[in-house]
Amino acid sequence: IMDEDLVRVRVNMGGTAYNTRRKYWNVVLCLIHWARETHRLNHDPTVGVPYIRRVPSLDCPDYDRVPNEADLWAFADAGSKRVGEWFGVAILIGGYGALRAGELMGLRRENIRFTDEGGCWVTLTGQNRRFSKCHSDDGISTSDFAPPKARVLGDGKRSLYIPSRVAHHFSPF
Repeated sequence: IMDEDLVRVRVNMGGTAYNTRRKYWNVVLCLIHWARETHRLNHDPTVGVPYIRRVPSLDCPDYDRVPNEADLWAFADAGSKRVGEWFGVAILIGGYGALRAGELMGLRRENIRFTDEGGCWVTLTGQNRRFSKCHSDDGISTSDFAPPKARVLGDGKRSLYIPSRVAHHFSPF
């Protein structure tokens, strides 16, 4: 790959799919970083390549796609009926705690501590990561346990509080 090819790739990544464009370009940059670190490249071919300007207004969430509290309870109720109580509990903890799927899958009983007031503290100590076999270190495993994906300071864990009106619903489980 010649430097001119990268410039052509970057210029051709125009269009309106802003988030996709940024993600694809980040993949290219990660590949180049890996090639430099493993000494497959002896120079940085991205020098002089135009940047994708970050547009903060486009990075904001689409609030029409974020469920409100009534939606969350409806999802939990439907999940409890169709899949099982554990699924409804997972929806409530994940929804009220704004957890990623891997963080939710990484929760254990010892991560949940109920308070005298009826609420509960959830301590995230890790997440289950899933990936294809070809990207695993040993070529066999497809998951591992890693620190939570957050800006976590100190000991690599974070805590969040679930209010009593929600915790009361899933405390029997």
